[in-house]
Amino acid sequence: METIILASSSPRRQELLRIAGIPFVAAPTHVDETLPKDIEPHVAVLTLANKKIDAFISGNQRGGCNWVLAADTLVRFNGNNIGKPKTREEADLLLQQLSGKQHTVYTAMVLYNKPLKRKIESVDVSSIKMVPLSHKDREWYLDTGEWQDVAGGYRLQGKAQYFIEELIGAPSTVIGLPLHKLYKMLSKLNYNFLD
Repeated sequence: METIILASSSPRRQELLRIAGIPFVAAPTHVDETLPKDIEPHVAVLTLANKKIDAFISGNQRGGCNWVLAADTLVRFNGNNIGKPKTREEADLLLQQLSGKQHTVYTAMVLYNKPLKRKIESVDVSSIKMVPLSHKDREWYLDTGEWQDVAGGYRLQGKAQYFIEELIGAPSTVIGLPLHKLYKMLSKLNYNFLD
């Protein structure tokens, strides 16, 4: 299989590619993630994923790699887009808000094929309901540190599983890379899964 450039530093996205058996090289891009507060969630994640891939394409042509993949994830709750909490206090506030309630996770992916000079996009959505969280539950979870560097302040694939009552959609969407959609995107651009 051909190696894919993953324009992300996310260990969770890297782990999903490892699980899928897709060879990759992580090459994080740094872009301004500031967006208008009232932007629709699917537009927000697509905009940021496109910014990441465009930054990679314009700044680095990595000789032998024909594929570049970028992604972005956000949580939507009560009409607000929620990104990554910057502090423990912000994470605690997010967990209080999500406690016992349903929220939606949006993940966008943009895949670029260099020889074809073709870019395709996809957005996937999953819905999650958390159990009610006590102060003790939140403190325990915050002490794990899993709230850091993740949209919504929790990691589905970690200890936050204790708090998930219902998941509608793909777990990989919540983690940050919807593998079922990635397979379709790669297939559409004739990625060879057999080599």
